[in-house]
Amino acid sequence: MRADSTLIEWLLHEHKENAASIARNSGVPATTIKDLKNGISNINNFRFGNAAKLTRYAETKKLGDPKVSQEKIDYLLEEFKFKGKEISETELYRLALDYYFELVKGKFIEIK
Repeated sequence: MRADSTLIEWLLHEHKENAASIARNSGVPATTIKDLKNGISNINNFRFGNAAKLTRYAETKKLGDPKVSQEKIDYLLEEFKFKGKEISETELYRLALDYYFELVKGKFIEIK
């Protein structure tokens, strides 16, 4: 369990979702969400359990459902294995990061 104030701030102030919906989907009381959104409560002074729930929910909104992401990772690992190049999950993350960096720079990438 972890809490990430940057993700929570994004969820509360940049992501366009109302307090009731965030509360319903995260499991954090609506009054707590409203107080945080309206500046009545400070993000640094509320319960770790609620912060962890909001972090987890923010991750699913920003990054996609972790279960689905794991299914994608497993699929890619199987594809590498099928092509005769078995790699670890760590190596897959490193490759994905390297390729994403090159893609952002505008270069085409081919996986061999």
